[in-house]
Amino acid sequence: KMLTNLLSAIIADVIKQGIEAGCSLAVYDPSRTAALAIFGAGVAAPIAHQWFPVLDRVFPMKGEEDLQRGGQVVAKRVAADQLFMTPIFMSLFLAFMSVWETGGVGHVTARVARDLPAILPLNWLIWSPVHAITFSVVPERLRVLWISVVNLFWGTVLSGFSRL
Repeated sequence: KMLTNLLSAIIADVIKQGIEAGCSLAVYDPSRTAALAIFGAGVAAPIAHQWFPVLDRVFPMKGEEDLQRGGQVVAKRVAADQLFMTPIFMSLFLAFMSVWETGGVGHVTARVARDLPAILPLNWLIWSPVHAITFSVVPERLRVLWISVVNLFWGTVLSGFSRL
Protein backbone atom coordinates (compact mmCIF):
# COMPACT_ATOMS: atom_id res chain seq x y z
CA LYS A 1 0.00 0.00 0.00
CA MET A 2 2.85 2.36 0.82
CA LEU A 3 4.62 1.52 -2.45
CA THR A 4 1.44 2.14 -4.45
CA ASN A 5 0.95 5.49 -2.75
CA LEU A 6 4.62 6.37 -3.29
CA LEU A 7 4.41 5.62 -7.01
CA SER A 8 1.12 7.48 -7.50
CA ALA A 9 2.56 10.56 -5.76
CA ILE A 10 5.67 10.49 -7.96
CA ILE A 11 3.71 10.01 -11.18
CA ALA A 12 1.17 12.70 -10.27
CA ASP A 13 3.85 15.28 -9.50
CA VAL A 14 5.86 14.51 -12.62
CA ILE A 15 2.67 14.98 -14.66
CA LYS A 16 1.84 18.24 -12.88
CA GLN A 17 5.37 19.62 -13.28
CA GLY A 18 5.33 18.62 -16.94
CA ILE A 19 2.08 20.50 -17.45
CA GLU A 20 3.39 23.56 -15.59
CA ALA A 21 6.65 23.63 -17.53
CA GLY A 22 5.21 22.81 -20.93
CA CYS A 23 6.91 19.39 -20.85
CA SER A 24 10.35 20.91 -20.25
CA LEU A 25 12.63 18.89 -17.98
CA ALA A 26 14.87 21.94 -17.54
CA VAL A 27 12.68 23.24 -14.71
CA TYR A 28 11.81 19.90 -13.12
CA ASP A 29 12.04 20.06 -9.30
CA PRO A 30 13.03 16.64 -7.91
CA SER A 31 12.78 17.95 -4.34
CA ARG A 32 9.07 18.64 -4.81
CA THR A 33 8.53 15.12 -6.15
CA ALA A 34 10.50 13.67 -3.25
CA ALA A 35 8.43 15.60 -0.71
CA LEU A 36 5.14 14.47 -2.21
CA ALA A 37 6.38 10.87 -2.46
CA ILE A 38 7.55 10.84 1.16
CA PHE A 39 4.26 12.34 2.33
CA GLY A 40 2.27 9.89 0.24
CA ALA A 41 4.09 6.78 1.41
CA GLY A 42 5.02 7.87 4.93
CA VAL A 43 1.92 9.78 5.99
CA ALA A 44 -1.05 9.32 3.62
CA ALA A 45 -0.90 5.54 3.19
CA PRO A 46 -0.53 4.74 6.91
CA ILE A 47 -3.32 7.15 7.84
CA ALA A 48 -5.67 5.67 5.23
CA HIS A 49 -4.72 2.15 6.31
CA GLN A 50 -5.74 2.93 9.90
CA TRP A 51 -8.65 5.32 9.24
CA PHE A 52 -10.87 3.27 6.95
CA PRO A 53 -11.24 0.33 9.39
CA VAL A 54 -12.22 2.87 12.07
CA LEU A 55 -15.03 4.10 9.82
CA ASP A 56 -16.09 0.50 9.21
CA ARG A 57 -16.29 -0.15 12.96
CA VAL A 58 -18.04 3.12 13.85
CA PHE A 59 -20.52 2.81 10.97
CA PRO A 60 -20.87 -0.97 10.44
CA MET A 61 -22.71 -2.45 7.50
CA LYS A 62 -23.27 -6.19 7.77
CA GLY A 63 -25.70 -8.58 6.19
CA GLU A 64 -29.00 -8.21 4.45
CA GLU A 65 -30.55 -6.04 7.14
CA ASP A 66 -28.27 -3.25 5.95
CA LEU A 67 -29.27 -3.41 2.30
CA GLN A 68 -31.92 -0.76 2.81
CA ARG A 69 -29.87 1.45 5.11
CA GLY A 70 -26.61 0.88 3.24
CA GLY A 71 -26.85 4.26 1.54
CA GLN A 72 -27.21 5.95 4.92
CA VAL A 73 -24.16 4.14 6.28
CA VAL A 74 -22.10 5.09 3.22
CA ALA A 75 -23.24 8.71 3.58
CA LYS A 76 -22.20 8.70 7.25
CA ARG A 77 -18.78 7.28 6.40
CA VAL A 78 -18.25 9.86 3.66
CA ALA A 79 -19.41 12.69 5.93
CA ALA A 80 -17.13 11.58 8.78
CA ASP A 81 -14.20 11.26 6.41
CA GLN A 82 -14.74 14.57 4.66
CA LEU A 83 -15.81 16.71 7.62
CA PHE A 84 -13.53 15.25 10.31
CA MET A 85 -10.47 13.60 8.76
CA THR A 86 -10.04 15.71 5.64
CA PRO A 87 -9.36 19.04 7.39
CA ILE A 88 -6.85 17.29 9.66
CA PHE A 89 -5.21 15.43 6.79
CA MET A 90 -5.00 18.48 4.51
CA SER A 91 -3.55 20.53 7.38
CA LEU A 92 -0.90 17.82 7.85
CA PHE A 93 -0.12 17.97 4.14
CA LEU A 94 0.26 21.75 4.15
CA ALA A 95 2.34 21.68 7.34
CA PHE A 96 4.60 18.97 5.92
CA MET A 97 5.12 20.84 2.67
CA SER A 98 5.80 24.10 4.52
CA VAL A 99 8.48 22.49 6.67
CA TRP A 100 9.96 20.68 3.66
CA GLU A 101 10.17 23.86 1.61
CA THR A 102 11.38 26.24 4.31
CA GLY A 103 13.29 23.95 6.65
CA GLY A 104 11.37 25.24 9.66
CA VAL A 105 7.99 25.51 11.29
CA GLY A 106 7.71 29.31 11.14
CA HIS A 107 5.38 29.41 8.14
CA VAL A 108 3.16 26.44 8.99
CA THR A 109 0.25 28.32 10.55
CA ALA A 110 0.16 30.95 7.83
CA ARG A 111 0.38 28.30 5.12
CA VAL A 112 -2.48 26.26 6.54
CA ALA A 113 -4.62 29.38 7.05
CA ARG A 114 -3.92 30.53 3.49
CA ASP A 115 -4.29 27.28 1.55
CA LEU A 116 -6.73 25.12 3.52
CA PRO A 117 -9.82 27.16 2.49
CA ALA A 118 -8.88 26.63 -1.16
CA ILE A 119 -8.02 22.92 -0.89
CA LEU A 120 -11.04 21.76 1.11
CA PRO A 121 -13.75 22.57 -1.47
CA LEU A 122 -11.68 20.92 -4.21
CA ASN A 123 -11.17 17.90 -1.99
CA TRP A 124 -14.88 17.64 -1.21
CA LEU A 125 -15.79 17.94 -4.89
CA ILE A 126 -13.49 15.10 -5.89
CA TRP A 127 -13.26 12.82 -2.86
CA SER A 128 -16.89 12.79 -1.70
CA PRO A 129 -18.11 10.85 -4.76
CA VAL A 130 -14.89 8.80 -4.84
CA HIS A 131 -15.43 7.74 -1.24
CA ALA A 132 -19.08 6.97 -1.88
CA ILE A 133 -17.67 4.34 -4.24
CA THR A 134 -14.89 3.44 -1.78
CA PHE A 135 -17.30 2.68 1.05
CA SER A 136 -20.01 1.01 -1.01
CA VAL A 137 -18.21 -1.04 -3.65
CA VAL A 138 -14.46 -1.36 -2.99
CA PRO A 139 -13.44 -4.21 -0.67
CA GLU A 140 -11.52 -3.10 2.41
CA ARG A 141 -8.29 -4.80 1.31
CA LEU A 142 -8.30 -2.82 -1.97
CA ARG A 143 -9.26 0.61 -0.67
CA VAL A 144 -5.78 2.11 -0.37
CA LEU A 145 -4.96 0.80 -3.88
CA TRP A 146 -8.20 2.33 -5.26
CA ILE A 147 -7.43 5.63 -3.57
CA SER A 148 -3.87 5.57 -4.91
CA VAL A 149 -5.22 5.21 -8.44
CA VAL A 150 -7.58 8.17 -7.97
CA ASN A 151 -4.68 10.00 -6.36
CA LEU A 152 -2.93 10.09 -9.75
CA PHE A 153 -5.45 12.80 -10.60
CA TRP A 154 -5.76 14.35 -7.12
CA GLY A 155 -1.98 14.41 -6.73
CA THR A 156 -1.70 16.73 -9.70
CA VAL A 157 -4.08 19.10 -7.89
CA LEU A 158 -2.13 18.89 -4.61
CA SER A 159 1.13 19.32 -6.44
CA GLY A 160 0.01 22.84 -7.29
CA PHE A 161 -0.25 23.54 -3.55
CA SER A 162 3.22 22.20 -2.88
CA ARG A 163 4.88 25.57 -3.28
CA LEU A 164 4.87 28.51 -0.89
